[in-house]
Amino acid sequence: MTRTPSPQAATRFAIPRTLMAGFILAAVATLVIGLVNFRSAETRTEAVRAMDRTTLAMRHLNRFTQAIKDAETGQRGYLLTSDLSYLKPFDAAVTSLHKHLTDLKASAADYPAHLQLVEQLEALTQQKLRELTETIALRKAGDGVGAMTLVQSGAGQQIMD
Repeated sequence: MTRTPSPQAATRFAIPRTLMAGFILAAVATLVIGLVNFRSAETRTEAVRAMDRTTLAMRHLNRFTQAIKDAETGQRGYLLTSDLSYLKPFDAAVTSLHKHLTDLKASAADYPAHLQLVEQLEALTQQKLRELTETIALRKAGDGVGAMTLVQSGAGQQIMD
C-alpha cells in the first residue's frame, strides 16, 4: 500500500511565497548587477585604450616638436659659425621629421579631424624645412648676409606661429 503525504506534511516543507519571491528578486538583482559590472568593465577598457592612443599621439607630437627644434638649432649654429658640424643635428632632425609625421598620421588615422590637422602640420613643416634649407644654402654659397636677412624677415617664425 502506498502512502500519500498528508497535506500537513506538504505544507510543513513548502517554501512560503514571500520567501520564494525574495529569492527570485535576489537572483534577478545579482544578474542585473553582473550585467552592469560587465558593461562598466567594457567602458573602462575602452577608456583605457583611448588614453593609450592619446598618450602615443602626444609622444609622437613631442618627438616631432623636438626634431623641429633640433633642425632650427643646427641651422642657427651653422649660420653663426659656418661650422659644418652644426649641420649634424639639422640633418638628423630632417631625417627623423618624416618618420615622426608618418607616426602622427598613423595615430590620427581613425580621427578625420586629427588627420586633417596632421596634414596641415605636414604642409607647414615642408615650408619650414624649405626656409631652413634655403638659409643654409645661402650661407654655404658665401652669402651670410642674405641668409641672415632671410632669418630676420621673420618668415620662419611666422610658419612656426
